[in-house]
Amino acid sequence: MGNAQVADGDSARAWPALVRAYQDVRRDAEAALRRHGLKSLEEYDALLELRRAVRPLSLSELEAETLLRQYQTSRLVDRLEARGLVERTVAPADGRSRLVTLTKAGRLTQKAAGRAYAEVLDNRFAERLAGDELAMLRRLLLRVGAD
Repeated sequence: MGNAQVADGDSARAWPALVRAYQDVRRDAEAALRRHGLKSLEEYDALLELRRAVRPLSLSELEAETLLRQYQTSRLVDRLEARGLVERTVAPADGRSRLVTLTKAGRLTQKAAGRAYAEVLDNRFAERLAGDELAMLRRLLLRVGAD
């Protein structure tokens, strides 16, 4: 085995537990979102950010808010637009740019899907962990993810 290190400590056991928890929550969340016509958490996140925005967003602004890459954001908006959940308009200041906004159907979908998503999160977190445990989990994950 030479100088190779074997990952078998607490860190090595924590990582797969974190990944499995994420996969389980994501699976349940996406199942709930599918019941409201959304195909992924990314679609929900895009609708949520557009709802939160005080004005229509450019693709690059939506990309920054959702943490998607440019090509992913463009394709995602294409899919949402084809289903009538968002619309693109010409940016007044620059006739070449497009802005994205929610349609009425998009707002209604986001609201209904948001309730279902919140139920999944409550079931996975609030019903299984005490308030102080949730706060600690958040702090710990922020520390692990910090650069």
